[in-house]
Amino acid sequence: MTTIEDLNKTQLILLTLLIAFVTSIATGIITTTLLAEAPVSVTQTINRVVERTIETVVPNATAKYVLSADDKKLLEAVNRAISVSVEIREKGAATSTPSILGIIVSEDGLIVASTKGIITSSSYVAILPSEAVVDLELIRAEEVNNTAVFKIKESAEVDE
Repeated sequence: MTTIEDLNKTQLILLTLLIAFVTSIATGIITTTLLAEAPVSVTQTINRVVERTIETVVPNATAKYVLSADDKKLLEAVNRAISVSVEIREKGAATSTPSILGIIVSEDGLIVASTKGIITSSSYVAILPSEAVVDLELIRAEEVNNTAVFKIKESAEVDE
């Protein structure tokens, strides 16, 4: 049985999001139930407070968000990451088959990905950001580090 100590960072974040979502749903249900059972004078007072709060919080709905220097750097980093991200699929697999996300790490076509779902005896293709499909060669798959290294085949023909 898995304990909370066995969860990795991603699983902890997802668990936190799930708990926050369930809590917000429960809070909404309880609030709606309590308001439905409350006397009319109480609900009128709450509605007046909410209306006045909305009027003061949103006086100008056309305000624009200005990106800070850190926001711009983050946006640039995300755009760079997208340009080197590839989708790795088993060769001949249906498009509904789950794919693996890989990152191009060198100009000579090395791609690093997780070993989750990798079958060492299978052949793989990568779907590049340009939507081109290229053949891959699995160079190494290390279960210990959860890392797979692929290389775009030299003779790989690009299928558009």
